Amino acid sequence: MLESFTAIAPESLKTKDYVYQYKVAMDVELTPMVTFNDALFGHIPGLTEPVRLKCIAQRVCEKPEGLVR
Repeated sequence: MLESFTAIAPESLKTKDYVYQYKVAMDVELTPMVTFNDALFGHIPGLTEPVRLKCIAQRVCEKPEGLVR
């Protein structure tokens, strides 16, 4: 699900004055393919119960023209 995206108007790109970057954040819940018994292993995220992960990446755009829709 895309939360937000801001398109840049082609005429507003000022590559000589600004550095453009983008940031991507992902918040997911992974459930095990095979769930093991809680009594045997206890509560272990990713093994006996789902685990939540949050990943964030931020990069500088080498070709800001790609940000234009």
